[in-house]
Amino acid sequence: MKPKPPTYNKYWCKESIVNQLRKSILKLGRVPTDEEYPSLCLSPAIGTIRRFNMTWGQAMRLAGFDVLKVDFLSKEEIAQLLKQYVQNRNNVLNSTQYKKEYRKLGLPSPTAVMNCFGSWGEAARAVGAETVYKKWEHFSDEELLSLLRSYFREFGRTPYQEEWDEHAKESNLPGKGVFHNRFLSWNNALRLASLPLSRLRRAKWNKETILEAINENKHLFPEIPTRKKYNKIKKGNKTLPSSTVIVRHYKSFYSLFILAGVSGEIPRAGRQSGKKI
Repeated sequence: MKPKPPTYNKYWCKESIVNQLRKSILKLGRVPTDEEYPSLCLSPAIGTIRRFNMTWGQAMRLAGFDVLKVDFLSKEEIAQLLKQYVQNRNNVLNSTQYKKEYRKLGLPSPTAVMNCFGSWGEAARAVGAETVYKKWEHFSDEELLSLLRSYFREFGRTPYQEEWDEHAKESNLPGKGVFHNRFLSWNNALRLASLPLSRLRRAKWNKETILEAINENKHLFPEIPTRKKYNKIKKGNKTLPSSTVIVRHYKSFYSLFILAGVSGEIPRAGRQSGKKI
């Protein structure tokens, strides 16, 4: 006899969930964050709340709690913590870096900062700090573009955005966001710097560029690869399209390699041997 599927008779409606949530929080004695709540093993579970199409904020408000006071910190207290945070970071409030570090350092959540100040720029001004963009605001367009040219002269090629961010972090230079903010896009900054764009790193692939990429990387394919093997080769190689992109543009994954002149057998599923090309 098949076991009966689980039922959720304990909660018949949103009101029953909200009532239980209110009791749990009152018993706890404080208002937890949505990230902390699951680890407290309280009722109802986060999954139950979502099953009734309620967000954490909606459930909290219905239960009579202000979600903006979850951290129990005033605006002045959050400002003081931010001041201490930026002191060891050249007095710069980097929102991306903050989001990576706040849990580890026990700081107010980014949501709490935004709720208090409205924006990262306002938060930076409130604590006498600069944002990443403000720090490089005194750089002219030509000075920013010269940094890209210096990278090209040093490494002999145009940097990808991820590569530039790593280089910028190590050398205390403006990140890719500064170039996006000033020149509207990364490629536009490269064009204005008169640097060659990567021919294989394209926002959109088409049949011609996919075939070109395979031909230029043909040394990696001594024979027609399986899709699994291709994915291993492609991992970390930013000049190759994904196998999904290949299938989307060609009738089959293997037809591309046949067209590119890669020799070998077409891999087959099961024990059936491949067809010799």
